[in-house]
Amino acid sequence: MEYKLLCWKNGECLGEIRKIKSLQWQEKYADAGEAKLVCAATEANLALLQSGNLLQNTDRPHLRAIIRQIEIEDDLKNPQVTVRARMTADRLAERVVMYTEPIGAAETGMRAVVQKNLRGLPLAAAPESGFPERFDGQISWGSVLDAQKKIAAVSGLGFCVTADEAQKETFRVYKGKDRTDPASPEYIGFLGDTSGTLAGIRLVEDDADTKNIAIVCGKGQGGGRIVETVDLSAGMPRKELYVDADDIAREYQDADGTQHTWTDTEYRALLHARGMEKLIQHRGGLSFAAQLRQTMLQFAKDYDLGDILPLAVQKYGIRAKVRVQEAVITYEERKTIDAVLEVIL
Repeated sequence: MEYKLLCWKNGECLGEIRKIKSLQWQEKYADAGEAKLVCAATEANLALLQSGNLLQNTDRPHLRAIIRQIEIEDDLKNPQVTVRARMTADRLAERVVMYTEPIGAAETGMRAVVQKNLRGLPLAAAPESGFPERFDGQISWGSVLDAQKKIAAVSGLGFCVTADEAQKETFRVYKGKDRTDPASPEYIGFLGDTSGTLAGIRLVEDDADTKNIAIVCGKGQGGGRIVETVDLSAGMPRKELYVDADDIAREYQDADGTQHTWTDTEYRALLHARGMEKLIQHRGGLSFAAQLRQTMLQFAKDYDLGDILPLAVQKYGIRAKVRVQEAVITYEERKTIDAVLEVIL
């Protein structure tokens, strides 16, 4: 379990955090991750662990986490400090999306929302990769981070902010690899209880609030409202969700002050995107959390955050395609990795 936890400020490495009791390093595919550190409250550590400084885990060197909270507990014998930090993508929560931004191609839209609302944030946007996924909606006001999460949830893309050796930070949109086809060169095997890839698994089946059809009602009154139906039932029993989209106007004003009017086709696309967003929030069904065994397949070597793999839990008769949506790497007496696995329909 070789790693170092370094502390950075203004592009300069200030030193290494020592006498660490526990480090939880959580990464998310479609959100800003976070970190929780518990270490001895030594004079050297306290000098490094200052609000706003950046933490770098050399086991995942491309990411940085901003220190947001510091708590010291002192029993007058062995004082310790608990630090909570957020990955630098969290800086996007400090900017508001000004006006209305129409989104078509998801990757293009995600980059545009960031680039148009930097206002001093020390970020550059990576070149486009040409991902075909679409959002076909609009983003109005709210935080830039919330906009990224919304577009990512609907499109299936991920995002992060990385730092290079010169400490230049870059906003990146990326796409996990689909490793589910045995005939594909990306195939590496499966996660399961008989493959030596899982140390434990938690299954939750929750159908209490599951919806698979959204009835989305746009601007207007009574029979004058445009109604768009989003159907993800795929032959399953209908479970309808009413979505009031009265806030989606037929006209919008861009950052230049120019007034625009959506065509009926464009407006229905906006309502469709809102319906997809709401159905994702009411997806229900099976969810998985698993501890990943680092033997046959190794996280960050054979597969990574956002990748889609086959899951086969023979003991419970479950087969599914799952995306590695979150990963929590814990460093204590030994290194463990726990993942949230999202079912891909």
